[in-house]
Amino acid sequence: MKALIASSFFVFFLWSKLVFAQYPSESTLIADVKANNPKAFVTVTPTGNWTMFHDKVPKSKDPDACEHVVKISGSKNADGSYWSYKGLAIYNKVGSKMVFDRVFLYESETQLNGINLPENSFFLNTFKEKVNARDQKLMQRNPLLLKATNFYSYELKAEPKATGNSEHIFVFATITVIFDSYPGWGNNLQKRESEIQLKFEKKENDFVFLGGVPLQGGKEILAETDFGSKDILKSIPTFETSGKSLEEMTSQMPSYSAPSGINGDVYPKDQEILTIIERTFLTKEDNFKILFGEKGMNSITDVKFKVKNDEKAETTGLNHFKKAFYCEYVFFNEKEDEKKLTEYIGQRVLEIQFKKDSEEWLIVGAKFLTETKYLKTTSLNWSSSINTVRSNTYAKRVFGK
Repeated sequence: MKALIASSFFVFFLWSKLVFAQYPSESTLIADVKANNPKAFVTVTPTGNWTMFHDKVPKSKDPDACEHVVKISGSKNADGSYWSYKGLAIYNKVGSKMVFDRVFLYESETQLNGINLPENSFFLNTFKEKVNARDQKLMQRNPLLLKATNFYSYELKAEPKATGNSEHIFVFATITVIFDSYPGWGNNLQKRESEIQLKFEKKENDFVFLGGVPLQGGKEILAETDFGSKDILKSIPTFETSGKSLEEMTSQMPSYSAPSGINGDVYPKDQEILTIIERTFLTKEDNFKILFGEKGMNSITDVKFKVKNDEKAETTGLNHFKKAFYCEYVFFNEKEDEKKLTEYIGQRVLEIQFKKDSEEWLIVGAKFLTETKYLKTTSLNWSSSINTVRSNTYAKRVFGK
């Protein structure tokens, strides 16, 4: 029996060596990628591992190709800037060898580095300027901004990115906007979060605004409040009809009254409560861990708190109340040995306890009332997604771990 096990292990060892011997060496990989575009590809850095896949044959047959993620840098231009890329080096199987075929570059990862960009305030100020002017280059693709009844915040989500080609250089900056809006039907006022990508073109020393597109269409609804009547909602001035500026319509406490029967006149409105929840749990590491633990820090990439329709505030004592909300979160599970990466969207009901202290409402307790309900499951490509997903967790992106 021992001899059989030893023999099987030896055969497996030889088979493994043969399989991995098919992959090009790192030096060969680097040389092949550089040779693909000697002028543009100066430095090549392989990351991750080789992955077999079906390139030119059906999936019913054995894989006929392998790929490897590579990061590429170009030579410096006269002004000190340089291009960087991320993509896949792809090899096809010819006999018992892997022969270089092509480099596939991720368009979203192509970037011009070292270019002198304006201060971040330039992009945010341009956004405010175009909103206040009701500029069609912005509003045509973002009509919900015109229907806004209140703005809570607008901020630059990440550092602007320069891309393009040798003839045209474009700069993209993403603005995150949170606002109330009445879509024009039903009895609900919606609190929305919209990510708007602004596009500029560099022309000599100027950056010319070309337009703004919604990255998720302004469809991320954070909360809905039933006002019971269309007439009440239609009476609330919108950004389009009020004639006011963006600054004048920005407030953490909108001037229009909350409908009766939701939280009553004593407790905060749902929009205010959501702001308190987000500020408490999504900006402070220790509080984040209370809800999701250390594991959640390194696997969760996004969290949204949403109003649970028809849920009313319940008094639990003098200046105390509790209320349940939906907590939706995006997280991933990785199996590195199998090169499997899965993204999940889960939902749980979260009960929050509040206490009023010196005219300010504070969170004094929280507990999940339900187990995770899976809303969506998506299989991701390991090679092209794992590094991006890992860098986008709350541990990395928000808390800098």
